[in-house]
Amino acid sequence: MNAKELFELIKSEIFLPNFTEFEWFLFVIVSNNTKFEKSIKGMESLKSGGILEFENLVNIDQNSLEELIKPSGFYKTKAKTLLNLSSEILKNFGKFESFTKNLDMEWLYSIKGVGLESADLIALLVSKRDIMPVSTDALKILGFLGYEFESYFEAREWLDLGDYSKNLEFYFNIKEFVKKHFKGREILQSGAEILKNL
Repeated sequence: MNAKELFELIKSEIFLPNFTEFEWFLFVIVSNNTKFEKSIKGMESLKSGGILEFENLVNIDQNSLEELIKPSGFYKTKAKTLLNLSSEILKNFGKFESFTKNLDMEWLYSIKGVGLESADLIALLVSKRDIMPVSTDALKILGFLGYEFESYFEAREWLDLGDYSKNLEFYFNIKEFVKKHFKGREILQSGAEILKNL
Protein backbone atom coordinates (compact mmCIF):
# COMPACT_ATOMS: atom_id res chain seq x y z
CA MET A 1 0.00 0.00 0.00
CA ASN A 2 1.08 3.58 -0.61
CA ALA A 3 -0.28 7.06 0.10
CA LYS A 4 -1.94 7.36 -3.30
CA GLU A 5 -3.95 4.17 -2.70
CA LEU A 6 -4.99 5.40 0.75
CA PHE A 7 -6.01 8.76 -0.73
CA GLU A 8 -8.15 7.10 -3.40
CA LEU A 9 -9.80 4.85 -0.83
CA ILE A 10 -10.83 7.55 1.64
CA LYS A 11 -11.45 10.36 -0.85
CA SER A 12 -14.81 12.08 -0.46
CA GLU A 13 -16.34 15.44 -1.24
CA ILE A 14 -15.19 17.96 1.32
CA PHE A 15 -16.18 21.53 2.08
CA LEU A 16 -13.37 24.02 2.50
CA PRO A 17 -14.08 27.61 3.48
CA ASN A 18 -13.25 30.24 0.89
CA PHE A 19 -10.62 31.91 3.08
CA THR A 20 -7.98 34.46 2.12
CA GLU A 21 -4.35 33.57 2.83
CA PHE A 22 -4.50 35.55 6.07
CA GLU A 23 -7.74 33.86 7.14
CA TRP A 24 -6.10 30.45 6.55
CA PHE A 25 -3.17 31.64 8.67
CA LEU A 26 -5.57 32.48 11.51
CA PHE A 27 -7.47 29.23 10.98
CA VAL A 28 -4.34 27.08 11.40
CA ILE A 29 -3.77 28.44 14.90
CA VAL A 30 -7.45 28.75 15.89
CA SER A 31 -8.13 25.14 14.81
CA ASN A 32 -5.35 23.59 16.93
CA ASN A 33 -6.81 20.75 19.03
CA THR A 34 -10.29 21.91 18.07
CA LYS A 35 -13.19 20.47 16.10
CA PHE A 36 -13.84 22.11 12.75
CA GLU A 37 -17.19 23.57 13.86
CA LYS A 38 -15.65 25.30 16.89
CA SER A 39 -12.80 26.57 14.72
CA ILE A 40 -15.31 28.20 12.37
CA LYS A 41 -17.00 29.87 15.38
CA GLY A 42 -13.61 31.24 16.41
CA MET A 43 -13.05 32.55 12.88
CA GLU A 44 -16.49 34.19 12.84
CA SER A 45 -15.67 35.88 16.15
CA LEU A 46 -12.35 37.15 14.76
CA LYS A 47 -14.17 38.47 11.70
CA SER A 48 -16.79 40.27 13.78
CA GLY A 49 -13.93 41.74 15.86
CA GLY A 50 -12.25 43.10 12.74
CA ILE A 51 -9.19 40.82 12.89
CA LEU A 52 -9.13 39.61 9.31
CA GLU A 53 -6.16 41.74 8.33
CA PHE A 54 -2.59 41.36 9.53
CA GLU A 55 -2.30 45.00 10.60
CA ASN A 56 -5.27 44.56 12.95
CA LEU A 57 -3.77 41.41 14.48
CA VAL A 58 -0.42 43.00 15.30
CA ASN A 59 -2.16 45.94 16.96
CA ILE A 60 -4.55 44.06 19.25
CA ASP A 61 -3.81 43.38 22.90
CA GLN A 62 -3.71 39.80 24.19
CA ASN A 63 -6.83 40.04 26.39
CA SER A 64 -8.96 41.33 23.50
CA LEU A 65 -7.65 38.62 21.19
CA GLU A 66 -8.34 35.95 23.82
CA GLU A 67 -11.97 37.08 24.03
CA LEU A 68 -12.34 36.82 20.25
CA ILE A 69 -10.76 33.36 20.09
CA LYS A 70 -12.67 32.04 23.11
CA PRO A 71 -15.34 30.14 21.06
CA SER A 72 -12.61 27.85 19.67
CA GLY A 73 -11.20 26.83 23.07
CA PHE A 74 -7.60 26.96 24.36
CA TYR A 75 -7.89 30.69 23.72
CA LYS A 76 -5.04 31.85 25.98
CA THR A 77 -2.48 29.62 24.25
CA LYS A 78 -3.80 30.40 20.78
CA ALA A 79 -3.82 34.16 21.38
CA LYS A 80 -0.26 34.02 22.70
CA THR A 81 0.90 31.98 19.69
CA LEU A 82 -0.83 34.28 17.19
CA LEU A 83 0.63 37.41 18.77
CA ASN A 84 4.12 35.90 19.00
CA LEU A 85 4.04 34.63 15.43
CA SER A 86 2.64 37.88 14.01
CA SER A 87 5.29 39.87 15.91
CA GLU A 88 8.03 37.63 14.45
CA ILE A 89 6.55 38.00 10.95
CA LEU A 90 6.51 41.78 11.31
CA LYS A 91 10.10 41.80 12.60
CA ASN A 92 11.50 39.39 9.99
CA PHE A 93 9.37 40.02 6.90
CA GLY A 94 7.79 43.45 7.39
CA LYS A 95 4.49 42.51 5.77
CA PHE A 96 2.32 39.42 5.74
CA GLU A 97 2.52 39.19 1.92
CA SER A 98 6.32 39.07 2.13
CA PHE A 99 6.04 36.26 4.70
CA THR A 100 3.78 34.18 2.42
CA LYS A 101 6.06 34.61 -0.59
CA ASN A 102 9.36 34.13 1.22
CA LEU A 103 8.40 31.58 3.86
CA ASP A 104 11.44 29.91 5.38
CA MET A 105 10.40 26.58 6.89
CA GLU A 106 13.36 26.31 9.28
CA TRP A 107 12.50 29.77 10.59
CA LEU A 108 8.84 28.81 11.02
CA TYR A 109 9.74 25.52 12.77
CA SER A 110 11.78 27.56 15.28
CA ILE A 111 8.90 29.83 16.36
CA LYS A 112 7.74 29.09 19.90
CA GLY A 113 4.19 27.73 20.00
CA VAL A 114 4.13 26.62 16.35
CA GLY A 115 4.33 22.84 16.04
CA LEU A 116 5.50 20.90 13.00
CA GLU A 117 1.98 20.17 11.74
CA SER A 118 0.92 23.82 12.15
CA ALA A 119 4.05 25.04 10.36
CA ASP A 120 3.47 22.63 7.46
CA LEU A 121 -0.21 23.54 7.38
CA ILE A 122 0.70 27.24 7.12
CA ALA A 123 3.03 26.35 4.24
CA LEU A 124 0.28 24.37 2.50
CA LEU A 125 -2.71 26.67 3.08
CA VAL A 126 -1.08 30.10 3.18
CA SER A 127 2.00 29.83 0.95
CA LYS A 128 0.52 27.13 -1.31
CA ARG A 129 3.60 24.95 -0.90
CA ASP A 130 3.56 21.35 -2.04
CA ILE A 131 3.88 19.85 1.46
CA MET A 132 1.83 17.29 3.38
CA PRO A 133 1.21 18.11 7.06
CA VAL A 134 1.06 15.05 9.31
CA SER A 135 -1.91 15.18 11.66
CA THR A 136 -2.63 12.92 14.61
CA ASP A 137 -5.59 11.77 12.51
CA ALA A 138 -3.23 10.55 9.78
CA LEU A 139 -1.19 8.70 12.39
CA LYS A 140 -4.36 7.02 13.72
CA ILE A 141 -5.14 5.63 10.27
CA LEU A 142 -1.56 4.61 9.59
CA GLY A 143 -1.28 3.01 13.03
CA PHE A 144 -4.39 0.93 12.35
CA LEU A 145 -2.77 -0.18 9.09
CA GLY A 146 0.38 -1.24 10.97
CA TYR A 147 2.65 1.63 9.95
CA GLU A 148 5.04 3.24 12.40
CA PHE A 149 7.48 6.04 11.68
CA GLU A 150 10.71 7.12 13.33
CA SER A 151 9.88 10.82 12.95
CA TYR A 152 7.33 13.36 11.83
CA PHE A 153 9.36 13.95 8.67
CA GLU A 154 9.44 10.26 7.79
CA ALA A 155 5.64 10.12 8.06
CA ARG A 156 5.36 13.31 5.99
CA GLU A 157 7.48 11.83 3.24
CA TRP A 158 5.34 8.68 3.16
CA LEU A 159 2.06 10.65 3.00
CA ASP A 160 3.18 13.29 0.48
CA LEU A 161 1.39 12.90 -2.86
CA GLY A 162 3.79 15.33 -4.57
CA ASP A 163 1.04 17.71 -5.65
CA TYR A 164 -0.29 20.80 -3.86
CA SER A 165 -3.97 20.23 -4.70
CA LYS A 166 -3.89 16.53 -3.87
CA ASN A 167 -2.07 17.11 -0.57
CA LEU A 168 -4.65 19.75 0.36
CA GLU A 169 -7.52 17.39 -0.45
CA PHE A 170 -5.79 14.43 1.24
CA TYR A 171 -5.16 16.35 4.47
CA PHE A 172 -8.82 17.32 4.87
CA ASN A 173 -10.09 13.91 3.70
CA ILE A 174 -8.04 12.29 6.46
CA LYS A 175 -9.67 14.63 8.99
CA GLU A 176 -13.13 13.80 7.64
CA PHE A 177 -12.47 10.04 7.60
CA VAL A 178 -11.32 10.01 11.23
CA LYS A 179 -14.27 12.18 12.28
CA LYS A 180 -16.68 9.65 10.74
CA HIS A 181 -14.91 6.36 11.43
CA PHE A 182 -12.99 6.70 14.71
CA LYS A 183 -14.05 7.22 18.29
CA GLY A 184 -11.06 8.67 20.06
CA ARG A 185 -8.11 6.46 19.14
CA GLU A 186 -10.30 3.46 18.31
CA ILE A 187 -11.47 2.75 14.79
CA LEU A 188 -15.15 1.96 14.32
CA GLN A 189 -16.28 -1.09 12.37
CA SER A 190 -17.27 1.17 9.44
CA GLY A 191 -13.71 2.47 9.14
CA ALA A 192 -12.14 -0.97 9.53
CA GLU A 193 -14.36 -2.25 6.70
CA ILE A 194 -13.18 0.53 4.38
CA LEU A 195 -9.50 0.21 5.25
CA LYS A 196 -9.46 -3.57 4.87
CA ASN A 197 -9.67 -2.93 1.11
CA LEU A 198 -6.04 -1.81 1.07
